[in-house]
Amino acid sequence: CVLVSATMTKQVKQLVNDTFPRIRTIETSSLHKGVSGSRHTFLPAATEKLDIAIQLLDSDYGRTQRTMVFCNTLDSCRALEHYASERGIPTVCYHGDVPVEARKAAIKTFSEELKDEEGPPVLIATDLAARGLDIPGRVDHVVNFDFPLNSIDYLHRAGRTGRAGAKGKVTSLVAKKDAVLAKRIEESLGKGLPLDALSADKDVLPMHMRPKRTPEDGRQGGRGGGRDGGGK
Repeated sequence: CVLVSATMTKQVKQLVNDTFPRIRTIETSSLHKGVSGSRHTFLPAATEKLDIAIQLLDSDYGRTQRTMVFCNTLDSCRALEHYASERGIPTVCYHGDVPVEARKAAIKTFSEELKDEEGPPVLIATDLAARGLDIPGRVDHVVNFDFPLNSIDYLHRAGRTGRAGAKGKVTSLVAKKDAVLAKRIEESLGKGLPLDALSADKDVLPMHMRPKRTPEDGRQGGRGGGRDGGGK
């Protein structure tokens, strides 16, 4: 039995260890980190999100790029699908409201070899397509229409492109409510740091930003000394 993952949360790791007590673990230096071959861009976006997304998709379609767009909700998927179709950009969808056979057909259509100068359809999906899904061929561009709710989801979405040594790009539309997490992810990617422990809470600092504790801190802190672990 071989288990492979780009991320390993504490809860999953505990489950694996309990289920397979003699399991041997091999971890690469890239665990919980962004794919080195991908370029990440973060675009501030408020009410103009749909317009920005359509500009990106129209450009990719004209250059026959394979693009996946991730949304957090079914309503976002439907809105973007409708907006794209009105502007002549073909789409296929992969989310919970799409029957299994239709999902398979969407992946097949998205992955087919191009037979003319037109680009492939844009694949609009929820996080259902972020992991555990085999997409034949390459994905050139991942667009986060809705910014992911946590850094683990960002890692898995971004991991759809830049696979097996290929180049890729990830573009994220960042609303005001997403700014804290987006900034921390962008900074960690730039420094080659793991993303798994990043929080969207501005009061919970990333590990590399937390003050170093000294033995003297522990003596002075007494029973309340453990507060530093909260990262404030």
